[in-house]
Amino acid sequence: MPGKEYPVVLRFEGMMPADLAGYEAHRLRKGGDLGHVDRQRSGLNSRLLGTTDWAQQAQHEINQMAQEAFAAELEYHERRKDQKAIKKRLAEGPRNPWRTSRHGPLREVILTANKDWFEQTEDSGQLFDDQRKVAREQEFERLAVSWLQKHFGSDVIHARAD
Repeated sequence: MPGKEYPVVLRFEGMMPADLAGYEAHRLRKGGDLGHVDRQRSGLNSRLLGTTDWAQQAQHEINQMAQEAFAAELEYHERRKDQKAIKKRLAEGPRNPWRTSRHGPLREVILTANKDWFEQTEDSGQLFDDQRKVAREQEFERLAVSWLQKHFGSDVIHARAD
């Protein structure tokens, strides 16, 4: 007989690079609506993947890609000896290194499970003691990171547990 099934929530939301600053402000609890934040539990949040300066690194990589694409375009027009196109591109400057879409080039992924999964065993329905609940949370984090790496690999630049 299979164990009890618990709902998992998986949500993808498009993001623009300009949204990274707001994302970081929210992560650090430094802006926006903080009425829902339990300050006593904020210290339990942890980084699972990525560096502490991941947002700055991402913005730097985006800027570098834009500069490289711009240089390649200018080189192309130079090879074709198209001075008009060179002047036009120089006036425009570097562009975003992705196709424009309403969703943006980045994705925020929220992955969570029903609270009962963290609080009960599959077979007994008994509430976990605090130690077993922490172990269950750590197991979920391990599974979530494994899933992200399996499906997105090195494209995952940051993951955190809140």
